[in-house]
Amino acid sequence: MSDTYVPLISSGIAGPLGVLHLPRLWQKVSLEEAGKLAS
Repeated sequence: MSDTYVPLISSGIAGPLGVLHLPRLWQKVSLEEAGKLAS
């Protein structure tokens, strides 16, 4: 089983502020910081 993750949030999803791509960017940055972003 892998300990890395692929972001499953579409870049077309808007976050609470109505900004497109923000939820995906936040998830990718969080996973990268934790060393869990799949390459």
